[in-house]
Amino acid sequence: MSPKKTMHKYFEIEVSLIGPKPKVWRRFLIHKYSTFGDLHRAIQVACGWRNSHLYSFWEKNPYTSAIGDNTTFAISPYDEAENYDHRPEYADQLRLGHIFDDTSVGREIFYLYDYGDSWIHTVKMTGFHKFEEKFRRKLLAGERPFPLEDSGSLPGYQRCIDAYHDPENSDEDLLLWMGNWSPEYFDLKKTQAKFQLPRKKSADFDMSTKEPDDIDKQLKHQKTIYANVIDFQARLLANHNKKKLLTAKTTT
Repeated sequence: MSPKKTMHKYFEIEVSLIGPKPKVWRRFLIHKYSTFGDLHRAIQVACGWRNSHLYSFWEKNPYTSAIGDNTTFAISPYDEAENYDHRPEYADQLRLGHIFDDTSVGREIFYLYDYGDSWIHTVKMTGFHKFEEKFRRKLLAGERPFPLEDSGSLPGYQRCIDAYHDPENSDEDLLLWMGNWSPEYFDLKKTQAKFQLPRKKSADFDMSTKEPDDIDKQLKHQKTIYANVIDFQARLLANHNKKKLLTAKTTT
């Protein structure tokens, strides 16, 4: 009797940006044992973002939810859970299984990136698959580039589109800043090459090929690191306030 083959489980995820028409979207596979931190990094690479702002995951659209109906459940490690009444988890400490399972096809959550420009993404589970092949994540498809980072939310995105289509009547500085960005051309093969991760552990703390027990050990270690970062930030702010107070006393 031949040995039973190990089948690895993957969520198929489609990410689309709320607002632009025609639709701007990506679809990829990500390992079932990934965390929401892994999902965040997958979205960043697939969509061409630069991972330079805070982010959060929501059960409901943050801009259409009722006042007080805060459904944030996972946040950036550089954010502070103490700022939220309901104390959401840090994204690297929460596995995708908190929201998705093999019966969750069609379920949607929301990903908010950059609290200034406020890019809201719909994150929809479109399938559940089993493969003999073991990988961390795999980009399948997508259409159109996402907006340029720090372009100024949807109005700024539209200004970039207008400038692309009418460069002769557009601001030269804006055109220089845009570079070779196009609102239509998306290089799938190039993005797939960036999206693919090696099977060995990488520096971005991707957990998608680890089993639950191993993930729990790693997450405990990462939680300690994040706690130290937050403590350092708090001490830095306290020291800054102390210096301001001493300066004020010496000038009075």
